Amino acid sequence: MDSSKFNSLRYTKPLEEEVDPLTKIRVEKFIELIEPCGTLLDIGCWDGYIMREILKQKKAKNVKGVDNSKPAIALGRKNGFDISFASADKRLPFKNNRFDCVSATEIIEHLYDVNMFLKEVYRVLKPNGQFILTTPNIASLGARLSLLMGVAPWMIETELTSQTSGHIRYYTFSSLHKLLSKYKFFLAESSTDILSVTPKFYIKWNNNFPSFLKSFGRIIIVKYKKIT
Repeated sequence: MDSSKFNSLRYTKPLEEEVDPLTKIRVEKFIELIEPCGTLLDIGCWDGYIMREILKQKKAKNVKGVDNSKPAIALGRKNGFDISFASADKRLPFKNNRFDCVSATEIIEHLYDVNMFLKEVYRVLKPNGQFILTTPNIASLGARLSLLMGVAPWMIETELTSQTSGHIRYYTFSSLHKLLSKYKFFLAESSTDILSVTPKFYIKWNNNFPSFLKSFGRIIIVKYKKIT
């Protein structure tokens, strides 16, 4: 299934125009997990907003991006970023063992062929390379409470519109771990962004919180390593 047509219609504006306080927390927590490295590939990079933050915090010396929204790529290139056209669940235009780190923030929930996606991430990663990804947590506290009240959680989408993102997959920490383990990735570290009842009433995640509370977090944020 080719999502480039929808993405080229949906993702046309700079990501910064859609950034809210929760997005900033998610990006902050995601970047915290990156071990400083040489080369990093950002899959689904949009206009390079996150690539810029990674470089600003000196988490990578060289950053490349891929996306399948042509308007987003044009914006990113205009901003000076090295971005190629590629779909996340198709073969990536890079050689084997090319990158020290691959990042994919809020991408896997959009993909039809997650199997191809994970095979390609594994292929382009160097031995023991980092794979860092984020995705909404279908078992978050807010999602559980929504379901108890008979309301679909915020990440559930039932159609494609200009207001939706194109979500078709939903994960918990455990289901995502089971999937990545199948493709020879081992868990190095996990985190989340917030604990919330609603988007307006939340507590920012602190690593001093009891670890079991992480499974109630709004966003799954994980770092895996490539098993060789």
